[in-house]
Amino acid sequence: MIQVEMLLSKYQIKSNRRADIIVERLLESKKEISTLAVIECKSPDIFIGDNALDQVSDYAAKLNAEYVWVTNGLDSVVARYDFEKDKYIDLIELPDYQQMLNGLGDIKNNIERKKRFSFEELEENKNYYCEGYTFDIDTPTGLLPFLTNFFECLTDISHKMPIGEYKHFKLIEDYGIRYLSCGTASGGTYDGDYRSFLIEYKGNVMFVNLSFFNYGTHTILTVSSDRGGTIPHNSLQYNVNHIVSVGTEFRFSHNGSITVGKKGRCKNKELVDFIKNNAPELLVNDKIYIGALQNKKLLYLDQPEMINFIERILTYALLRDEFREMKLKNIK
Repeated sequence: MIQVEMLLSKYQIKSNRRADIIVERLLESKKEISTLAVIECKSPDIFIGDNALDQVSDYAAKLNAEYVWVTNGLDSVVARYDFEKDKYIDLIELPDYQQMLNGLGDIKNNIERKKRFSFEELEENKNYYCEGYTFDIDTPTGLLPFLTNFFECLTDISHKMPIGEYKHFKLIEDYGIRYLSCGTASGGTYDGDYRSFLIEYKGNVMFVNLSFFNYGTHTILTVSSDRGGTIPHNSLQYNVNHIVSVGTEFRFSHNGSITVGKKGRCKNKELVDFIKNNAPELLVNDKIYIGALQNKKLLYLDQPEMINFIERILTYALLRDEFREMKLKNIK
């Protein structure tokens, strides 16, 4: 049986959400109907990334469905839940009904990720990521070996940031790489691989994501957040041209510029004062200082200096979002 636009509440699930299509099967042994697959249909302009899959996977988990399929008519993601491995396995295409009844499906081979450059290779390969959407070609040459080291640190899933309680948030899991489309206030998006951290902040569980992108005129380090299958939004777009290099040390400061919805730009001092009241350790001489990194060796997410830097930039991004929410409430 196929059900269309079904409320999850019809399946005794406490939710007002609805699934686009539910494929059901009859369990002969129990003489009852169960969910076999959940299908979500998006419009062609909606990017199909890990956040879209998270939503349909959440529905599937609630319904105990074995298969998920999300499509925008152009691209699609198909997966089958492997009960033994307790995870979803990507498939090439959605199997037919009989194959699904038998738990079948052609497994999609994972794309092998590029091997990291050695530290000695960073200088000679500093322009490697300028050929695509990662670094802008006009990024200062002196920054490129360091930025390459930093970017490959984020994409290196062999090392993970330690889970546990940090000063302002709890890191539940270093989730590794997620392929996302993150929205901006101007209506644009940044599509690509992000290093994602599943955190708990003031009672809310969310992903916070980091990556580098070519902005068109310069390179940016983006920090975005999303929760519950929502479209990620950018919390911070950091222009790497603001990095100050002193020998092998690269220092990240920020002037506190921030845009709040239709209100537009807020005064930098307002955000600085908010940071002073909530995370004064992010200020040096009343200026926002995210942190510093050394480019003396390959960077890894489980190194003390990198752990400290990631904690600080995530904290700054979380406080920026909290400041935005406070300002938007005041507008209403």
